[in-house]
Amino acid sequence: MGQIFISLLTILFSGLLATIVTHYLATSHQEKQFRRQKLEELYFSMDGFCTFFVSFHSYWPDVMDGKIPYMAALNAQIEAGSDKKNERYHQTAEMLLNIYFPALLPSFDAIMARRDSVNKILGAFQKQYKASGPDASNSQFTGRFNQAILDFDTEHSRFNHELFKIAKAIH
Repeated sequence: MGQIFISLLTILFSGLLATIVTHYLATSHQEKQFRRQKLEELYFSMDGFCTFFVSFHSYWPDVMDGKIPYMAALNAQIEAGSDKKNERYHQTAEMLLNIYFPALLPSFDAIMARRDSVNKILGAFQKQYKASGPDASNSQFTGRFNQAILDFDTEHSRFNHELFKIAKAIH
């Protein structure tokens, strides 16, 4: 009788242990899939935001150099900005970072600092343009503006590098 009881207990505990291990493995796989999905969503959101930001500002160096009128660049920005999906890129990325990937926040903040640098140079140019109109002195902003855009793009590349390191760790 004792031998049967021990055998039944062994079978019961083996089944319980197998159930726990199977549940853990399934949950672990689902968690990895979920994190990968969120990481992909973050990648596309940040890429969309950064690509849109650069293209949104692509007209200004030509205005600074007097190659196109100020209003042409402004109208192009207004048209590009009317697509509401573009404003969702930033919001989606910020949400995903804060909820799922806070380790990437410093890289995100670096991108935002570069964005602010671009906008500061653009603001100074626009202020001068409004005061003096089209003028050869406006070209003084072109080099700094282009460098600020390159710096922005460099931070975007760094962000992607950090994101890909997380993706590899999820495997």
